[in-house]
Amino acid sequence: MRIEDTPPIYININIDAELKNKIKKWDNNGTFYAVFPTVGDSMTCNDTEKSIPHGSKVFVSEIKYKHPIEIPIRKPLVIELKGNRFKDKYICKTFSFFDCVNNVARLTSYNPTLKDRYISINDIGRVFEIHKVFKD
Repeated sequence: MRIEDTPPIYININIDAELKNKIKKWDNNGTFYAVFPTVGDSMTCNDTEKSIPHGSKVFVSEIKYKHPIEIPIRKPLVIELKGNRFKDKYICKTFSFFDCVNNVARLTSYNPTLKDRYISINDIGRVFEIHKVFKD
């Protein structure tokens, strides 16, 4: 099921002027944007500005790309994983590099206790840039 096909859930969030301007731009060019909930502590760290703790909500916009090299690295993203072998369909991680020769990408968490994870580039679906984190 596509995200756009699920019924919306309405939440109260405060949107600043910068985000309002981005939303206007996305509406004008048809870019998908949404708020995703986060579950787990993989993006939690001691840096309170950077940390995305369990229970937070992230405001995202879709990144359109033709090749993985166009996806930003070292930025927090929501990543769709294609294929039935993944427990989680959408994850919050950063890409730390793409190896296009061996067709793999390295996913990194902010939580320093977690190891990096490698996935096939073919398993990358839609990718969403995080613009704002709403912490509970």
